[in-house]
Amino acid sequence: MKSRSLANVFPLGRAIVGGVIGAVIMAMWAMMVAAVSGVGLWAPVQLIAVVWYGPAAMMHVQAGVVFAGLMTHMMMGAMLGTGLAVLFRVVPQMAASGARLLWGVGYGLIVWLVSQFVALPLVDPMMASHMAPWAFALGHMMFGLVAAAFLARAAAPNVAHTTRTLAS
Repeated sequence: MKSRSLANVFPLGRAIVGGVIGAVIMAMWAMMVAAVSGVGLWAPVQLIAVVWYGPAAMMHVQAGVVFAGLMTHMMMGAMLGTGLAVLFRVVPQMAASGARLLWGVGYGLIVWLVSQFVALPLVDPMMASHMAPWAFALGHMMFGLVAAAFLARAAAPNVAHTTRTLAS
């Protein structure tokens, strides 16, 4: 019987895809909150782009600004999704736990805390001061849930392999 190493359980591709899809879900949430609150649909993406364009990113919705904000957010999602996979490898009890999705939500909250109170005030103070903390925290929780769900799916037993092993 083949043993499943953690490298097989959490492949890098699934971590990246899960992180990017989690980032998309989070961005959609932030954009809906911004639109409903009257700030503007694209405001969260523009706030991310302030890193590259400065405060001018907030002046008008422009394709280049939106693209830069979206790509920056998706790349962060890919890196943070990979970070969650590494955490699951380093602490296998988390990966083996039936509460894997809750660990993902907790990871999202930790990422929010570091972003809100450490990284953004240094790198993008405009975003730190313009995102509603409750909505930002909830978005990060959604990110962690989705990223962990992709990793949980990767860790699900391979039924065909199990059947083949039992039959031989």
